[in-house]
Amino acid sequence: MRFLFAIAHYFAFDGVGYHGSTGPDPRPRQRALAGCIGALHGLLAGPAVEADWGARRIVPANAPRHHVDVVVVTTGGRHALEGLGLPPAFYHHREVDCPPLELGHAARAFVAERVGSYDWYGFLEDDLRLHDPWFFTKLAWFLKQAGDDKVLLPNRFEMSAKGPARKVYADGPVNRQQSGPWSNDKGPEIIAGRVLGRGVTFRRASNPHAGCWFLTRRQMQRFAAEPHFMDRQASFIGALESAATLALMRSFAVYKPALDCAYVLEIEHQDDRFMRVLAGLPHNRTAVKPEQVG
Repeated sequence: MRFLFAIAHYFAFDGVGYHGSTGPDPRPRQRALAGCIGALHGLLAGPAVEADWGARRIVPANAPRHHVDVVVVTTGGRHALEGLGLPPAFYHHREVDCPPLELGHAARAFVAERVGSYDWYGFLEDDLRLHDPWFFTKLAWFLKQAGDDKVLLPNRFEMSAKGPARKVYADGPVNRQQSGPWSNDKGPEIIAGRVLGRGVTFRRASNPHAGCWFLTRRQMQRFAAEPHFMDRQASFIGALESAATLALMRSFAVYKPALDCAYVLEIEHQDDRFMRVLAGLPHNRTAVKPEQVG
């Protein structure tokens, strides 16, 4: 299969930026971006091998390999691509002219230019990392069960040995004041199924933002044809979240795995800012007992 991913990336050495995208030290952002790009190639394109120590050789593993194209979209020359430490073939660089918080729109427009050339299309913010080699197999399974007028997004998480929990899912429910005039209200509230012998539940997401999305060729064709596809409204949570998610939720019913099986589909946020915010929130001790945390 052929995959195309557009990654919105921004880094400002002069401190003009948002959400960890400011200087003076670019190395944390470079590590995150390299992890984001490297994981896409490692999980999908390979090659993967096994060390055969008896014969002192390496042998191929994990067929088939897929074709992966990654494009990093930047603006204003503000980025940390120099010294990224990745092979040149791992990504292409596309410079655009737009405000930093609208890079999600620019990435979406770039992907739309290539509709029909790939089997899967994806958008990611530059600090996300996939770990699940079955990620797209799970997405394909969900679409077969639920229909391709729906989109399944991963639960975005952070992990830490510190704080009140070892793992936090970042994109919890939002209220009407936060979501503005928009709500993810299409499709049934719950879709249930069985995966590898166990029941799983997917809920229509109160907060459909995940900093990413992934669509099949057919879904991308439908998405790009929507009249609001390049509508640059910024009225869902904020400008950054709107650029990533608003057009998507206007086109599809958006689901995520329910909390009791949140790990069924997830993506790592390579930062700890949600962990730090969580440390200051009151605990719902009726839902999570102290001995259950972690």
